[in-house]
Order: sequence, then structure tokens, then C-alpha cells
Amino acid sequence: MLKSIRQQGITLIELLAVICMIAILVAIGIPSYQNFVLKGRREAARADLIDNVRLLENFYSKNKTFANFNAITQNKSQKFYLITGDYNDNDYQLVASPTSANNGEDQSVVYDSIQGLRLCTKTTQADTNESQLTNCNPF
Repeated sequence: MLKSIRQQGITLIELLAVICMIAILVAIGIPSYQNFVLKGRREAARADLIDNVRLLENFYSKNKTFANFNAITQNKSQKFYLITGDYNDNDYQLVASPTSANNGEDQSVVYDSIQGLRLCTKTTQADTNESQLTNCNPF
């Protein structure tokens, strides 16, 4: 008697179906992951800004001015954001601008003594090469 031999394994169609499903999951997952990483970096910049606000307020309580403050610290966000400050006697503005390591980020995290914490787009005017913060929204 002849025995029928049954081959076991998967077919090419089944393999292609699995590869297509994986490709769809990756196409959905990568942008979500990149957005998650970007939000984490912004939160690190926000935390560094808040730490500097505490230092500024402590400096003001001792000196009654913000003007001579020069002790910006940057612990959590130093690779992806550069924190700069603008101070005068009674108010200040801290800006965490994205560095080149923060690929694709075009928004700066801003804290000022008048409007608080905001997320702004930094634009540069071509004719003057001067940058401005625009489209600011609460953060």
C-alpha cells in the first residue's frame, strides 16, 4: 500500500500575509514611538526650565533683580535642547531651543515671568536673520 506523504510547513502565501501584517504594525508603531520620544524630550526641557525658574526666583529674593543672573543649569535636556535666558530688573524669559540632535523638532519650550510655560515655534526672518517665537500655546 502506498502511504500518502503529507508535507508540513507554511506556504508562501501565509508567509507573505504575516510579513504584510508586520509591515502594517511597524508603519503605525514608528510614528507613535517618535512622537513619544519627542514628548519625553520636551518634558525634560520643561523640567530643566522649572529648575532654572526656582534658581531665578531664589536669586531675585536675595538681590531684588533678575538682571545679573548667570547660573543656568541644564541636567536632563542638555543633548536635545539649549537653554538661554533674557533677564532685566523685574522679569525674565527662559527658552529651551532644540539642538541639531533633536531631529525634526521645530518648537521651543519657553518660560517667562509674565505668561508662564508655553510651547512656541521659532521662525527666522530671511532678510534680517533674526529669530522670533511665534504660535505660542500653553504647555
